[in-house]
Amino acid sequence: MPKQGGILSWTKAGDMSDELVKLKVLLYGNSGTGKTHCASTAPSPCFLLTEPNGLPTIRAANPSAFVIQADEENGGLAVVREFLMAARSGELAEQTGCKTVVIDSLNELQRMIRDDIAKGKKGAGTSGSFTLQDWGMLTDKMRGLVRAFRDLPFHVIGITHASADFNETTGLRYVQPMFQGKSLPNEIAGYFSAVGMMYREHESLDGDKVQVNHHVLFEGPEHVVCKVLPGLDSIEKPNVSEWLKKIMASSSDGSPRVASTLHPTA
Repeated sequence: MPKQGGILSWTKAGDMSDELVKLKVLLYGNSGTGKTHCASTAPSPCFLLTEPNGLPTIRAANPSAFVIQADEENGGLAVVREFLMAARSGELAEQTGCKTVVIDSLNELQRMIRDDIAKGKKGAGTSGSFTLQDWGMLTDKMRGLVRAFRDLPFHVIGITHASADFNETTGLRYVQPMFQGKSLPNEIAGYFSAVGMMYREHESLDGDKVQVNHHVLFEGPEHVVCKVLPGLDSIEKPNVSEWLKKIMASSSDGSPRVASTLHPTA
């Protein structure tokens, strides 16, 4: 039970119910690295699809997952706002029983906001070209929406693509989540408790057979944006439910994290 002290109440972290511990993860990577499939392994997921491409993967990976389509053909930003209201009010959990909210994808959500701003400019009879003020509005709205999703009382998984820039001075390829705005990739990564870059490796088997293995990098070199949580290894298999088990086990027994011997090719 929370302790009372003046206007404050407190509870020791170790005494808090496991139900209060919510995983907030940003998954990013190139197309085909398994981001949507990985999110499908989360406990009772409900997908908010801002693009329809992920639907076949969800149906194959987890037919029991709930899907709310919010692409332009299915209501767009209006559906996104309705979804947030239902998730905050408890209506979403009551009607679906979902425990995880997945936004697929965040970079498409940003494009929808950008198009909405541009549409408003045309409706006001102004030039359709983006000004610095418009870019600032886009950044502020994106920040607000991502924080709103992160703060929902569910496990939350945000999905986005990866971008890479080659630095001629260092000779390194810097990999980060794909968002428009110079500071936004690192800002949005900071909103989540864990950030994983997804990638795939090809393993040669007997004969001419090749097996494709998918991995999630949570702790890596400085030129790759990622963030690990206690209990998770540097590189994990793409199974969100297993991550949760490891995190909860780590919080109860204080076991150290084991470094992985795998290395991504990014």
